[in-house]
Amino acid sequence: MMVNGMVALMRYYGGIDWLVHVFTKRIHSKASCEALIGILSFCVTGAIVNNNISVLITSPIARELGDEYKVDRKVLAGIISIFAVTASMVIPQDSAMMMTLQLAGKSTNYLDLIRYMFYPVILMALTFGINYFSAKKSTLSKAE
Repeated sequence: MMVNGMVALMRYYGGIDWLVHVFTKRIHSKASCEALIGILSFCVTGAIVNNNISVLITSPIARELGDEYKVDRKVLAGIISIFAVTASMVIPQDSAMMMTLQLAGKSTNYLDLIRYMFYPVILMALTFGINYFSAKKSTLSKAE
């Protein structure tokens, strides 16, 4: 209930509506809808710095877009959570990153660690690729 109130306030003041407006202009297919929902989840997580809250904020928006472009809700849930987690992995203010920096020592800074963060990049690339090819495959099978 509190998260729904926060989402309503964000929509009332236009914070998320601007992002949704910019993204929906670029949606032309099911694959682009999935990709842009992932990017939206990534951006909201980067702004809020809490992936759980950003998933709750992004979900109603993704549901509306997913219903319009006929994206399965399970796929939407996976995309939202994957991109929220990858964003929280690379944010320097995240609690896990702060703990990693503390354990690495005082001579280590964030830029020293980020070059070894290949897992979030691989995860996002695989998610984009798999969603793109599965959307293309479903489009081709419907055309036949």
